[in-house]
This record gives sequence, C-alpha cells and structure tokens, in this order.
Amino acid sequence: MSDNQYLLQVEHLKQYFPVQKGFRKIPLKAVDDISFAIKPGETLGLVGESGCGKTTVGRTLLRLYQPTAGKIIFDGDVLFDSGEQYDENGKIVYGTDETIYGKDALQYVRYRGYDFDAASYRLEKQKVYLKALGAKMLAQVKSNPASAVNLFQAVSPYMVTDISLSEITYLADNLGGYSLDNKIYSLKGETTVGDQGFEEFHYDEGALYDLMMQVFYEEVKGQGQEKG
Repeated sequence: MSDNQYLLQVEHLKQYFPVQKGFRKIPLKAVDDISFAIKPGETLGLVGESGCGKTTVGRTLLRLYQPTAGKIIFDGDVLFDSGEQYDENGKIVYGTDETIYGKDALQYVRYRGYDFDAASYRLEKQKVYLKALGAKMLAQVKSNPASAVNLFQAVSPYMVTDISLSEITYLADNLGGYSLDNKIYSLKGETTVGDQGFEEFHYDEGALYDLMMQVFYEEVKGQGQEKG
C-alpha cells in the first residue's frame, strides 16, 4: 500500500445512461456528482432509497460501467479521470493544466455530456488537447527531425491526408519557426433543437466564406497598389 492518506478517493463522479425517448436519447442520471474518500481501515455506508444509485456507484468504482465523468483514485493510483477541474464550490474551472494519458485522454476528448450544445464543450476540449499534443510533437520534431517519420506512421491510420512520407520528411526540416497558435479554426454557427428532438448545427454562410478566404487564400496586391 502507498503512503497516500486515503485508500479510495472519488471526486465529482457521474454515471449517466442514455434512455430513448421518442426520437431522441436523454440522460438517465443514475449518479450525479458524488464525492467521498475512505481511509485505510474505515468503512463507508451508502444509504438511500431504492433506485437512488447505490449499486451503480459500486459497479462504476469496479469499472463494470465506464464512468461518465469524475475522478477515481485507489491507493494512490488514478483509475479514471475525465480531466475536469473544480473549485471549492464544485464548479468546473477552465484554463487549468492537467496531464492525462491513454484511456483517460481518450475519455477526455470523446466525452460530450448530455446538456444542450454539449458538442461545443467537447469541441473546445478537443482543441485544447490537439494544441497541447501538437506542441509536444513539434518540439520533438524540432529536436530530432527524424522522429517525424515515426510520428506520421503512428497517427496516419487515424487521419485523412494525401501527404506522402517524403513530403513529411521535407516538412520536418522546415518546422523551425512553426507554431500551432491560432492554427485551429472552428466554424461559427448556431445550435438548435430540430423537429425530431435532436440538436442541429446551422453554420453561418458568411463566416464559412470568411474562413475559407482566411485559410486558403492570400491577398495579392496588383501592380501599382500600395501594400497595406
């Protein structure tokens, strides 16, 4: 056993199940934001009426269910962490740094929740993760350009690109001053609930036009025009 003060720590644990209602799925919040800690030798009893989520808590801690959100620590080892940080009032704190790996990283970028427009929240988390991952990959390639080949081969099964391996090698030699700052774009629009009860995203045509001009085109000054 480690020197950790607690044998088990549970922080803001959530376990939701999707339930079909008409043409849409709604969340059944079996466990909604529960926190507790148990020291070695202590016994904790969960008390409540039938159906309040006691069994679900146990099954979730045993990982018979994949938690929806929260953090589980057993004997100092993090068993699950969805990545959110909370203040003393239980509110999510944005802008904090957290290091996550493997399945926890996968859960962080995939979890979207069930609240309205939760996809936008997930998109922001994915952008944060991609920027952090991209910065580490760039740093590695800058220090060792040959590593770009291994990185490209590792991620190529998960992306769509027509860039060849030889082009990757060429690009790796020219990344000295490159940065990912402000290089990830999101299309502006509005999320609404459609007639079938599902969320629908309606993109802004003007914003799409501006984005395409910004990303794919560069203004060329004609002869005799002054540069701005």
